[in-house]
Amino acid sequence: MINVQSSESHGIDVCNEHIEEINDKIFEKFENLDSLYDMFYKFTNTQEKMGDTKCDLGKSCSEKYINLIKLCNPVSHIGFCKALDKFKDTYNNHMNDGPECVNVLRYLHSPFGTDKRRTFSISLITIFAMSIIMFTVYKVNAISL
Repeated sequence: MINVQSSESHGIDVCNEHIEEINDKIFEKFENLDSLYDMFYKFTNTQEKMGDTKCDLGKSCSEKYINLIKLCNPVSHIGFCKALDKFKDTYNNHMNDGPECVNVLRYLHSPFGTDKRRTFSISLITIFAMSIIMFTVYKVNAISL
């Protein structure tokens, strides 16, 4: 079995078909993600409880995330979008019990947009509830006449 495996192996270039070149755009996205995480690390590790420096870092971090979402195209840059989504989860978890900064976003939205199923369900329930209320009001008014 070892002989078969070693005879089928092509040496060091086994993965050549799976290697992609990193172009300037991809490298720039990696740099942006790296700087976003650096900024978040500084924000989370600043010792001030409610100081201006900490809040400014948080505001810069959320603004940078919002700018990076604009570069996210879920079809062609799925890896970049997933990385932003993971950052969003990390940020939101920190802000749940994190600092109380006034001008800092407490919740970042997903780069994939809102959950359409949740929006549809809420709309459907609201329409159903309004229909029942309108029917009840109609019947109560009809009986009292």
